[in-house]
Amino acid sequence: MKSKTSFFNSGILFNDLKRFSWIWVSYLAALIFMLPLEILMKIDRFYRDMTPGSSFDPVKDHNPIIDLFRFESGDKLLMYAVPVITAIFLFRYMQSKDSGDMYHSLPVKRSTLFNSKIILGILFLTVPLLITGTMCIAMRQTLGIYEFYSINAVLNWMNINILMNIIIFMGAVFFGMITGSSITQGVLTYIFLFIPVGLSALLSFNMMIFVSGFNADYYISDSIIKFSPLTKIADLSSSSSHFLISMNEIIIYIVLCALFYLGALLIYRIRNIESYTQIISFRLLEPIFIYGVTFCTMLLGGIYFYERTSSLPWTIFGYTAIALLGYLISLMLIKKSFYIFNAQNMRGFAAFVGAMAVITGLIHMDVTGFESRIPDTSNIKRVYFARGTYYYLDSEGTPEESRYFFTESANIERISALHRELISDGEISNPFSPKGEDYESMNFIYELENGSKLIRCYDIPKEKYYAYFKSIYESFEYKKMNYDVFTMDISKIKEIEISPNDVGLKGLSLISPEEISTFVALAKKDITESTYEQLENKLGCSSYVDIAKSGSGDRKVYYRGFSITPEFKNVRSWLDKKGYTEKAILTPSNIKYIVVEERKGDSYSIDENKSIKRLEINEPDKIQTCINTYASLHSSGNDKYIIGVYTKDGSSFYKSFDDKSTPEFVNSYFEK
Repeated sequence: MKSKTSFFNSGILFNDLKRFSWIWVSYLAALIFMLPLEILMKIDRFYRDMTPGSSFDPVKDHNPIIDLFRFESGDKLLMYAVPVITAIFLFRYMQSKDSGDMYHSLPVKRSTLFNSKIILGILFLTVPLLITGTMCIAMRQTLGIYEFYSINAVLNWMNINILMNIIIFMGAVFFGMITGSSITQGVLTYIFLFIPVGLSALLSFNMMIFVSGFNADYYISDSIIKFSPLTKIADLSSSSSHFLISMNEIIIYIVLCALFYLGALLIYRIRNIESYTQIISFRLLEPIFIYGVTFCTMLLGGIYFYERTSSLPWTIFGYTAIALLGYLISLMLIKKSFYIFNAQNMRGFAAFVGAMAVITGLIHMDVTGFESRIPDTSNIKRVYFARGTYYYLDSEGTPEESRYFFTESANIERISALHRELISDGEISNPFSPKGEDYESMNFIYELENGSKLIRCYDIPKEKYYAYFKSIYESFEYKKMNYDVFTMDISKIKEIEISPNDVGLKGLSLISPEEISTFVALAKKDITESTYEQLENKLGCSSYVDIAKSGSGDRKVYYRGFSITPEFKNVRSWLDKKGYTEKAILTPSNIKYIVVEERKGDSYSIDENKSIKRLEINEPDKIQTCINTYASLHSSGNDKYIIGVYTKDGSSFYKSFDDKSTPEFVNSYFEK
């Protein structure tokens, strides 16, 4: 009993309970409004809107309640705010001379005082959640709304809230120990809890500038979210089971809570009670704060100016100028003065710049051989080669994972050969070389026989490396990988929807098993026979194909869709024979007229440039020529002509012609 009472002081506990009871009462009230009250309102609305005599079907009907327990009710905002507010107010006495002197004059050990505050804070953050969760379970039982949410859903919601509340609370307590300002305590809590993610992202983006092939997108992926409780909370949602936390994450957060507690207790024991109002309570930590701020602002400034200019001089300016700004601001905060311009401080910044220059030089020299490293093809098990890392990261560890990899030796050799050429290409390795619209960001992810990986990403000019892309894209393995028609089970297809892109036409729906089977067979034939040029052709009107299979209940689950371009001769011929063309594809019969004008500036609207010379096209044959050769508008504004397509249903959209795709009759008109 003696050791138990020495761990905390009941007098301090009950005194603070009376003083700060508004925290947990307010928190409880907010939770009741967000959950129990919201449940009652949604249930009432649901049954009022329901057809008389019907009942709720959890498979077919939308569940209006379950998302409340998947962090869609605003409780994430409470997780961000309440733990920090609780820590600030419970330890507010440390930031005030009178309160600090009063508390520290009590005949109580610092550890006992500290533990009393911690216990009360945890109670403030858990009791309202326990009460709210109990209310939700009781409502489920008494109102008979079992099918809307389970007890496990409530328990999962409670557990995650409690875990996140405590870790943010302990973090706020820890950072409160190293500062003498309540405002700074709150700011530092959010900054330092976010730093694992923010700093990783900044470092990855900056490495991308100076290390050829560095794949920033891969490292800044969903896996980095768990590094910070703040980003993990933001990621909590009802989609893709993101409302759950893995056991590994739970263990990491519990260990982090323990480290925050032990670190805060240790610092509290040695903290100078006279460090009130100081931004940093320990002089030893001041240089870490100053150069930490300088380093982070330097990274931010560099990536900002690089993205804006792609210029080496401007990027160096961004690194240096923004680093200096961060250095001066951090000095002003520490010194509480604008008078910081002296030789000592400037020498400190010069030393920082020198150290960063040396580190950057070593990185650029590629002393580790990162840029030139490429695995031997005999050691490669499979290769992921695609524009983005989405399919790789999203399918990792699932049965779908293998479908996105090249495993045929011929394609592995082609991809490796392309990689070797890129390594020796000085233009590719120069991050400041100009990049045209034909550049494609391609990811190389090699999985080796020994279980290791080699991950790279390059911006590649596709025209320059045309032969490599052609040989890879024309392989059946590539087509099978990118078009679901080769792997889908036709017997499970429920419907095929074909809709013209760019316009709001109703489109065509195929539901007959015979028509579905024929369409899929013809689509396979067209894709198999397509050349690289046809697969990559972006000219002409296209229609998008959505293929739905049966899901649970009446819901549809969609395969990856694809576009029918003018090159799909077999499919288009079949649609024409069936009389479906006007529904499935944009044709002259759907178009009222087309207007063509020379592009001036960045305006996309022809109506804004009525004084400009223009060509109006009404003839069906010329309209057909236009819709077979137009292209999307380029963001760079380099299109030769902008065209407005006006349909008979009153809608319109804008496309363009470039030097290669412009019909002869258009050139002749504007050259008069």
